[in-house]
Amino acid sequence: GSIMASKNLAVSPASPIASIIRVDDLEGPDTAHPLSSRYQLAGPEITLRALGYFFPKSHVTKPGLKYSFSVNGRPAITDIKTPELLTLRQESNLSGQASLSVAIGDSFDNMISAVNQLLITFGGETFN
Repeated sequence: GSIMASKNLAVSPASPIASIIRVDDLEGPDTAHPLSSRYQLAGPEITLRALGYFFPKSHVTKPGLKYSFSVNGRPAITDIKTPELLTLRQESNLSGQASLSVAIGDSFDNMISAVNQLLITFGGETFN
């Protein structure tokens, strides 16, 4: 005799998620700690990376995802070669808050998208 077993598993589709992570010059992307709704800018600049989760795998590779950053509702300029990266620089002696958002869209299907936003607080520190 032989033993035969079977099991069924239902997998539900998930809605796409846009995540924003910090990219450290020495350590690289910090994927283990996505930024939440608030972030305190502690240095003169920060590079952020947008990550899209739960997008169709075939759409991520070709034609790829579309990334769109905005700061205080105005489009932010990114490099055309790396649209998922955004570098923010703090001007010295200024303090305040800025609203940052990223929209990630599926180039193949306009109905598939995700948005994330956070509030960045920066102080009047002088950096050397």
